Amino acid sequence: RSHADRPIGHVEKERMGAAAFFELAASLVCLGTWPALLEKARRPIDGDGRGERCYHICFLDYALSYGCCGLVVLLVASGGQRGALSLPLGTPGGAALCLVAAIGGALLQTGNACLQKALQLGCPMTTLLPLQAALCVVIGTTANYCLQPDRSDPRLLFSGVFLYFLAILSSSSAQLRHQFDAGSDGGPKGSSTKYTKIEEGGLEAVAEPEDAGADARARRNRGLAIGAVGGVALGGFTPAFNISVNDQFGWSGGARLSVWGANMIFSLSFMAVAVFSQSRQLSAKHPGES
Repeated sequence: RSHADRPIGHVEKERMGAAAFFELAASLVCLGTWPALLEKARRPIDGDGRGERCYHICFLDYALSYGCCGLVVLLVASGGQRGALSLPLGTPGGAALCLVAAIGGALLQTGNACLQKALQLGCPMTTLLPLQAALCVVIGTTANYCLQPDRSDPRLLFSGVFLYFLAILSSSSAQLRHQFDAGSDGGPKGSSTKYTKIEEGGLEAVAEPEDAGADARARRNRGLAIGAVGGVALGGFTPAFNISVNDQFGWSGGARLSVWGANMIFSLSFMAVAVFSQSRQLSAKHPGES
């Protein structure tokens, strides 16, 4: 039917749904670009592989920017509504909702920190990002459906999640196979290098070292495991935010936490945990980094 034949409320819902869809699409673009921007900021400008910026400084810049921009956006988006940022700390249930929102921010930072550590161990972004995205989508979607089963069609929802999981699994498998076939130094799989040293009387052969590729592969496998743990943590931050806002377990007894208030706690928690975790690492020595 044409818009003129439909009830005004129905037309308004369609407009709100379209606006929400475009906002969601924009947020997905932002979520997909920040790791690449962070990696770009870390690499040296001259491109010779030396003097790379410390991961912890780069991530600390990102975390502080996230927290500050999040607070500014929240203050603007709330429109000065009275009580929009109020926190129901007067009751144990309200305080529990605030705590769950803070846990959500901590889980998001934990997932990002695992991504950071895995990158340090030599795992490429093209492998880690799909791995964490798959775990985040599968775990987060399943948990949110269990919290609000009446808000979604399970057949359509989980069919999409399954197809997404297959696509991510194929991408990760192709990347891992490429790494395994290429070896640690870009040569054939299983290759090793013999080293010699120059003496006055000529060349003296040095015993062939252990294959350095084995150590590099072990570091990458460890990085993948850490990245998977981060993906599990990322899968928990959206259910935590969902619980803090909608209170599916009835903890608050009527004292609800607004979306703006929950997001404020979420942003502050993320920033605080990031500053604490990254600051502890700044005093450590990182070879090859300035």
